[in-house]
Amino acid sequence: MDGIGSYFQNYVSNTLAGTGCQLLTNSGGVQTGIAFYRVFAGGKYGYSFLFSNTADSTFSDGSLSRAGETGKPWKIYGMQAYVTGAPVPDRDVRQVRALTFGGAAQKTVRSGEWFATDEAVFDVKETEYLAVKITYEGERLPVHPENLLPCYRQEGGAFVADTMIPVPSMVGCGRRAKKRIAFWGDSITQGIGTERDSYAHYAAVAAKKLGTEYAFWDIGIGYGRAQDAAGGGTWMKKALQSDLLFVCFGVNDILFGRSAEEVKRDLLTVTGTLRAAGKEVVLQTVPPFDWADEKREIWKAVNGDILENPQKYADHVFDDRPFIGAGEDFSRSPYGAHPNAEGCARWGNALCDFIAREKIL
Repeated sequence: MDGIGSYFQNYVSNTLAGTGCQLLTNSGGVQTGIAFYRVFAGGKYGYSFLFSNTADSTFSDGSLSRAGETGKPWKIYGMQAYVTGAPVPDRDVRQVRALTFGGAAQKTVRSGEWFATDEAVFDVKETEYLAVKITYEGERLPVHPENLLPCYRQEGGAFVADTMIPVPSMVGCGRRAKKRIAFWGDSITQGIGTERDSYAHYAAVAAKKLGTEYAFWDIGIGYGRAQDAAGGGTWMKKALQSDLLFVCFGVNDILFGRSAEEVKRDLLTVTGTLRAAGKEVVLQTVPPFDWADEKREIWKAVNGDILENPQKYADHVFDDRPFIGAGEDFSRSPYGAHPNAEGCARWGNALCDFIAREKIL
């Protein structure tokens, strides 16, 4: 991992927000953006914000950017972070820290580069936010348009809501955690279907219940596919930094035309790569998505093989379908194809019950 050395030895994720590089796009000149993260574990810690200049997943049909595509060089003219009680730009601003890169206030990011800010110390309560403000410019730089963070871009003298800004891949915190846990999947794992800034998606529900002795990194991204994850690129490298992973893929693979055999093969590649590296893996069944006709049959075939051969796929298999699905085969989505807060509460709590029953933690 170019440029970050021992980063993952020193920092763990300290937000339950979905993070990652979803799309490469042009800035359209010099811009200033700001994103607000709720912290997971409150307290006084050193923070370092990790970035990568590579698209983790394929966006939509791949016409805009694809998994593994590297961004072009881009420029950071300045960054700062501060603590606030409300996700509103430049209001209730406290503990302002200029963020630097090897002591420098500016940085030219290389194509495909991983990089992190120098450490800055913040004392943040669990009810507060860390705001990350960045002034930047470039072509084909990484953004996460479907993130659920309160995000803004400066336009004239005011800030307007806009998610098309560079955001960290990890809000890295120098605290000690009993275990590093990742949730890896698509938009459902990221939290699409729940309200912006609600932290009500199933991964956040489960993490809150499991508690702050653990660290959680949500690397779910909209449009994410098992096919992308199996590619062994930046996204897989991120996943390999965790000890325990909850993996949930397959919806977008089926939607974009993969066969049952192709989906099964990609899932086996993903979980096999993780297990070969000594990671503990919980594979979740492909969720309900109001499946019909041929796609429903593909979905049933993939889940049938996972449930019939759990040890082939993972250390543990969690069947999410009974908690968020309906109908004889659970293929319908009463809580929405992207589960809403009610559906995610059912899923997250059931997942925690499964973790306790299987003695995973």
